[in-house]
Amino acid sequence: MITSVGYAGTVSEVEWADLAWRAGGARYGVAGIDDWRATVAMGDRAVQISPGKGWGNGVVDTSDAPEVLTAAPVASGTRYDLLVARRDWQTRQTTFAIVQGSAERAIPARATDVGIVDEQPLWLLRVVAGQSQVQEIIDVRVIPGDGGMLAFDQLALSYLGLLGTVVRIGDVVWSRVLNAVGTPTWRSAPSPDTDTGWVTLTPQNQAWSVAAQYGYQALAVRRIGFSTDLSGIIRNATQRVQAGFVGAHVPAGSRPRARTLLTCHIAGVEAVVEPNGRLLFARADLAPGTPIPLAGHWISES
Repeated sequence: MITSVGYAGTVSEVEWADLAWRAGGARYGVAGIDDWRATVAMGDRAVQISPGKGWGNGVVDTSDAPEVLTAAPVASGTRYDLLVARRDWQTRQTTFAIVQGSAERAIPARATDVGIVDEQPLWLLRVVAGQSQVQEIIDVRVIPGDGGMLAFDQLALSYLGLLGTVVRIGDVVWSRVLNAVGTPTWRSAPSPDTDTGWVTLTPQNQAWSVAAQYGYQALAVRRIGFSTDLSGIIRNATQRVQAGFVGAHVPAGSRPRARTLLTCHIAGVEAVVEPNGRLLFARADLAPGTPIPLAGHWISES
């Protein structure tokens, strides 16, 4: 059973004290990590949602027992459905429901008529044709706190569009701001304590090696906060390295904001890392097998 506070009717002092800070601080939310948690349940395409507390658009709801819902079958391929808390101001009731989506891993269209019917996104469900169980349950809930909120997947950003919203997902803090031309956009910044450790670059193909050798470490990057360092060695075993060659790729999350020149102590060699992660040789003419030590430093985006 779901008990709701915030529809038409009387609100007690105790209820108001709870409603005001929860629903007044964030449009949507759940009280904690275990509130309204979805898990695979017994039965075809069944999911169970745990008891707990959540809110949306001025209504706070408390469920006191688990509830099982069933996704519709898929004729072919994959479909991503959305498990929601549906608030109906005509019936003054909140219920859990599943909104059918599409093959795209995205939050589908949902009801957003505040005061009539509004649907709060909770979980995205991946339903696959021929499979009796839901294959993936993606957490798109948010847990608001004083001055910000916690989310678990970037999909949540797609329904949190109000200017000034601040959301932490993993080690990245996202803020809803205006860009240079006045358009609302999400800006990201890593947590100051983010440390990826040394992550080895991905070679362009089998001809390239980024393994440790000649006393140098494997060609790798390490990001701490905004700052990223590159160090190590690369070589091409079979081809003469010339201008325009791409040797390796920097992983997403550690790439530079702008094209960055690397340090190389071999005369005539100029290597850069581009914002798309490519390690490009802008100038070079080296025999096959020549070890190329590189180093660099830059400021990364998210």
